[in-house]
Parts: sequence; structure tokens; C-alpha cells
Amino acid sequence: MFSKPGKERKGIALFSICITVILLIFAFGAKSAVDTALDEVIEKTGRNVVRIYSSRDFFDKVDIESLKADLPSIVAAGGETGRYTILGSKRRYDVVGVTSGYFDIRNMKLKEGREPRREEECVIGDRLRKLYFGDVSPIGKEIEYAGRRYKIVGVLEKIPDYRRSDMEADYTLFKVAGSDEKFWVIWAKIEGNMKQVMGEIKRYFEGRGKKIHVEAQSELYSFDFRFKYRILKIVFALLGICVVLTGFNVTNTFLILIAKKYREIGIKRALGASRGRIYFEVFKEACVTIVFGIILGVIVAYTSLLVVEGKLPFAMKLNWKALLYSLTVVASTGVLAVLYPAVKASTLDPVEAINMREAKFRFFGKRERTLEVIVLSIGIIASLACFIIVESFKNGTIAFIDDRIKEYERRFVVKPGSFDVFSPLRPARYLPSDALYLKENVEEIEHVAVLGGVTFERTDNGVKVKVHGVDSVYALVNNLDIEGQFITEEDVSNKSMVTVVSEQLTESLKLHIGQYLEVSRYGSLKIKGVVREHYSNDIFVPFTLLAHWREGCIFVIKVKKGVENISEVEQKVVRLLKERYPENSPPVIENKGKEYAEIIKPLWRRIVLLFTFIVGIILIVGSAGVANLAMLNALSRKREIGVRMAVGASRMDIYLMLLGEIIWFYVQNGIIGFLCGLVGIKILSLMAPDYIFRFSPTLGARVLLLMVSIGVICGFLPAYKTSRMDIAEAVRSNE
Repeated sequence: MFSKPGKERKGIALFSICITVILLIFAFGAKSAVDTALDEVIEKTGRNVVRIYSSRDFFDKVDIESLKADLPSIVAAGGETGRYTILGSKRRYDVVGVTSGYFDIRNMKLKEGREPRREEECVIGDRLRKLYFGDVSPIGKEIEYAGRRYKIVGVLEKIPDYRRSDMEADYTLFKVAGSDEKFWVIWAKIEGNMKQVMGEIKRYFEGRGKKIHVEAQSELYSFDFRFKYRILKIVFALLGICVVLTGFNVTNTFLILIAKKYREIGIKRALGASRGRIYFEVFKEACVTIVFGIILGVIVAYTSLLVVEGKLPFAMKLNWKALLYSLTVVASTGVLAVLYPAVKASTLDPVEAINMREAKFRFFGKRERTLEVIVLSIGIIASLACFIIVESFKNGTIAFIDDRIKEYERRFVVKPGSFDVFSPLRPARYLPSDALYLKENVEEIEHVAVLGGVTFERTDNGVKVKVHGVDSVYALVNNLDIEGQFITEEDVSNKSMVTVVSEQLTESLKLHIGQYLEVSRYGSLKIKGVVREHYSNDIFVPFTLLAHWREGCIFVIKVKKGVENISEVEQKVVRLLKERYPENSPPVIENKGKEYAEIIKPLWRRIVLLFTFIVGIILIVGSAGVANLAMLNALSRKREIGVRMAVGASRMDIYLMLLGEIIWFYVQNGIIGFLCGLVGIKILSLMAPDYIFRFSPTLGARVLLLMVSIGVICGFLPAYKTSRMDIAEAVRSNE
């Protein structure tokens, strides 16, 4: 129905549809990958498994056996003791005691060997096996732990990467729990209604005087995927704007094309074509464009996957569901968008249409054009506000990470190499005198703080607290903001019964400086300071109050400013301690700055880049709509422009006038979008205080430059074509 000029204009609609299809396929593909991974891990680990634990009570074998005997809905139950972490010579790993049936309940398969049956038997994770034994089978080899000999009888299969909650099992030594050991967790396999059985378990232990928590294993794994689902929600919210703008681009395109063929439609109606036929022709032509755009988008999406795969924060799975959902959204949007032009074309008056070369723009009256302007303005404003929010979030997040890197890169932790069941070396025991030795022999070191150990205790009202045994330098090294006083050297030497507590603890227990805090094992401690903006139940005491500080201290080292090669300082510390204690396990160095720089910062950069890319695409789609609107505006003012040119306006004057109007349209919406972005930042900062937004004046300048640039690009073609129209034809135009 439409000629070559019409096909040229359909390119805008085609482009919008193609881009929208690509983004939706990627988004639904990413969601499908996350859903599939979650379903797979839950299916493999068991949907009918629950985790029973308590924040204050322990379990014993009697609890496990009675649970199975008294509740018929419990098919199997197994206990897990607290994990003992060993800072091995090659890597940190855990030792945990379990009961029989534990591996079957957790669905942990053996790669070789068998499950342990007696107390002197154990199995190890696959990564731990590879780390210490290489390709040699460890089956039959003996190790020593806590004064007892254990025989390795099995190796677990490697845990898949998506089972992040179980990843540590690959670096764990599982032994049979002793008869007198207590259990921190009970894993149970159940049958029947999940919620009902979980309620029965909770009531059962409450009847035995134990306050417990019960959660389905599926909830545990769902938590691992929660971050990815949050990202996807933001992505789909942004794509919603893109879909709406695409719909209006399609509507605008076909309104313009119908206007160019106004007389042709009138002739067809005069020759007997029914309204239904005209409606069908317009609708069919639009559907061809929509289908072609969808096909092109699908081809580009599937070929682009080869380029972007592995570069996004999550995997992508382009299955038939992702394709079906994407096509349904785009096809529905396209069909709804073309209904209005098709109905308008089918209701034209034949006599009026034949007497006109092009549509009188009563066809799209003031109301319709106002609606188009409002919708496009909202789209531009929303996408620009999202751009400002995303950029501010990027600036804030990256700045926060850089601050953490700068803070941590000058600080690293030295932990004594502990007893290693796979190594003949003795566990290291570092004393406060070693801290002084390091400071005297490594000139790059500014301070060395001593951490005598960490224990978990309870206050007199049952609150669980983490007790840190520290020296007077600890607050300085860790940049703690202290109200009042911190632990002093006198407190350490005199074993003073004093403490410094976190701000969170003072708020929850209504404490203040000068009061006493009753803590199990330590007794009554006088509060002499508060750590501001510290949101954990932590308390700090002189390390000499801890009974086991002589068994080994941890050092927190702060390097002097200006020292660039922190790794060299770490190597010096390791070398000095190995020379001082040649028969002991080497020290373990932990540097959070490296973790932030190598893992966290690249991850957040990719996430923010994804959001910026989507917002950029939305701006492009919205700009295509503005170009369509500019063409529509030029058609509606054809006679006005002809008169201007007839009375002396040059083609350049017309070009600059139209281009300036489009640029001004963008600048107006840019200012509104800018203000909306600032309001959005303020609202999000209040709703999500954990996320950091940082707006800079340069961002405002970039937004203004962006709006002017897009205005020039989008207005160039409509303004150029309009300035080149024939003056006589324009003056004779009915509009």
C-alpha cells in the first residue's frame, strides 16, 4: 500500500521494534537462566529438606533420634557440629562433624570411596583433595586432628558453582561426630505439607524448652539468587519504558504514512472498498513491518549472544520461553499501537480525501498531537531521570569501593598458620612481642595492632555478642570512630574489666557510657566508649581478658602513606615470621583491598554498565519517536513554512528554526528529567540507605550536552527535508 517514501519512514518503527525485541530476549533469557539454575539446585538438593538451628541452644544425638521417633513426617535427620576453621598452609578449610545419613539428606554424592561409618573415619571435599593431593587418590591415607588419627575413606563430588551455599563443602573435612559432641544444625528430610511439618518441628522443640528456627533448604538457595533477581527487576522496569515508547513510534509512523496516502485511500473508498478492507490493508501492512522487525531482532539477539556471553553479571539462557515471552510482548504492543491508525484510515470521508493531496491534520487533531508530545516527553524525562540515577549510583558505588580499596590496601591481616591436618608443621603462635618485632624490622609499617582472639558470648538478657580482644592501637589501625575512650595500654596490662561497644548494641540495649554490661564468661564490664556507625553486636575488651590469647594472636598491620607496593610489605612480613618460627606453619595474609579491587569493583562496573546501556537504548528509541514527531510537525506546518520561504526566509533559516525547536524540546525535557532525577536520588537514598548515590556538577553538564547532541541528531533529517520542499507546492498546501 505504501510507496518508497513510506518504506523509508517505516525504518524508524522497524528500528524501535528490533531494538526492543533484542533487549527483551536478553532480559527474559537472563531471567530464564536464573530461574533454571535455582530450580536445578533445589531439585538436586531436595525440595523436602529443612534446616533446624538455634541462636542460643545446641542439639545432641538424643534430640535427633527423638525427632525422628516422635514425628512420623520426618523421614531422616542428621546433625552438623560447629565448623572449626583451619588456616592451612595452602588454604583455609573447615572441619565439621556429622552423623550418619547426613550426606544422603544433603544430597552430597561421593566421587570415590564411601561414607565414614566410624569415629576415626572422614571424607574430604573435591577441591580440598586436589589442593593437597593433586591427582593422587587420598583414600586410605591417615591424618591427625585434635589428638586423634583419622582415615580418609571418601572424596565428595565437586559442588557446582551455582550452589554457592554449599561451595564451602568442597573445602571441608567431614568426620563422624563424637558421642559427646553438640550439634549446631539439624538437617531433616520430610514428607507431607512443607509449612505444616515445619510448624510441627517448631512446636516440638518449643515443648522441649528450645527456641529454634526452621527454614526450607529452597529458601537458603533462593537467598543466593536474590541479588540477581533485584537486578532483573530494575532491568524489566527500564524495559517497560522502552516498550511504551516503541508502541508510540509505531503509531506515529503509520499516522504519517496514512497522511501521505490520504487521497489514495479516498479513491479506494470511492471505488467501493469497504471500511473493513481499508482497515485490513493498513493493519496487514503494519503487521508485516512488526513481523519483519521481530525476525530481525531475533536474528541479531541470537548472534549477539556469542559476543556478550560471559560479559554480563549473570548467565543467559535463550530458550523457547524467553523467545515466546519477548515476542508476545512486542507483538501485542505493535498490534495495539497500529489499531488507532487503522481505525482512523478506515473512517475517512471519501469525498474529502479525494479532493486533497495529503491529509488535513484534523486527522490527527490537537488532542492527538498533544497526547503524542506528552507521552514522548514522559519517555524522555523518565529515561533521562533513570540515566541520572544510574550515573549517580555508579559514581557513588565506585567512589565507595575506591575508598574501601584505599582504606584496606594500606591495611592487611596476618593470621598465624594454624594446625594443618595435611602438614607436619606445627601451628604458629604469635605473641604481642612479635608485633613489636615486625614494626622494628619493616620500615614501611606504620602501626601493628594485636587481636588476641574472638569469642561469641551472651549478655545477661540473652543477646548474642561478638567479643574482640584488642590492644590500644586497634581503633587507630581500623579507623574506628570512638565516642568516649578506647582500650588503653594500661587496660591491657592491668586486665581491666572495661569494654567498648558498638552503636547498634547501645541502641538495642539502651546502654550508655559509664554503665556496666554483664557478659557470660567475662562478668561485669564497664562501658568506656562507643564505636559510632558500627552496626553489629560487637564489643571490644583488652585482649589479656581472653584466656586463649597466649595460644596465638592476630596482627592487623597498617602501612605508611606513600608505600605503593603493598605485596612487597606482605612478603617481608611472611619472610620475617618464617625465619623467626621455621618449624611452624607459615602465616596467612588477608587483604580485603585486593578482594574489592579484583572482584567487587569489576562486578559492580559490569552491573552499572548494563543499566547505562539499557537507559541509552531507551533514549535512542525515544529519540526515534521525537524524529517521527518532528516529521508530523513539519507536515502540519507545510503551508506556514511555504509562506515563510515565499516572503524571503532562506532554506537555512527554515532548517535552523525547525532544528532549534527540536533542540529546545530536548532541553526542556532535559531540565525536567534532571530535576526528576535529583528527586529520585533523594527518594532512593531514603528508601535504600545501604546504596550510595553521588551527584556531581559535571554530570549536569554532561546531561545538557547529551540533550543538545540528541536534539541535533534527531532533528537533522526532518529539518533538512522540510527546508528542501518546493515553495509553490508548500504554499498551495491545505495545511
